[in-house]
Amino acid sequence: MWQSDPEAENEFRVEGDLIWIKLTQGKETCVDSGEWSRVKCYKWRARRCRSKFYAATTAPGTRGGILYLHRFLLPAPIEVDHKDRDGLNNRGTNLRSATVAQNQQNRKRGRDNTSGFRGVSWHRFSNHWRASIRVNKRQRHLGYFTEKQAAAQAYDEAAKKYFGGFASLNFS
Repeated sequence: MWQSDPEAENEFRVEGDLIWIKLTQGKETCVDSGEWSRVKCYKWRARRCRSKFYAATTAPGTRGGILYLHRFLLPAPIEVDHKDRDGLNNRGTNLRSATVAQNQQNRKRGRDNTSGFRGVSWHRFSNHWRASIRVNKRQRHLGYFTEKQAAAQAYDEAAKKYFGGFASLNFS
């Protein structure tokens, strides 16, 4: 059940130690209850950025006049990464400081992907599936495979090696 508070700019509801905040566009975001006193004094809205939604507010002195909730909660020097890739999940356990490269490593598979796996493409000259990974702005060839699942596993192994906890894997 949504509640209002004279100090709170948005409607909210409490579920255990989470606070759910109602946003525009039919969206809602969650924060840890310990952050509520800081968060409630802003009017948060849903803001679409590419294919994701984030909670944002208008704030003078910020880049473009927009302050994102995840950057407000974790004022990291470079980037803030959502571990589960859900821009509306702003729990402390889901946010972490990241470099731009680490944030990119945690991306989902691209829309133009035709193999169904990250780092796997069809190599027409060899008639095999090719596995590759981009590390430090350089493309690394991981091998050719007759089965695309084997190529995807090769990508996963390399992603774990190079990206650690930021790796976006094909197989859990």
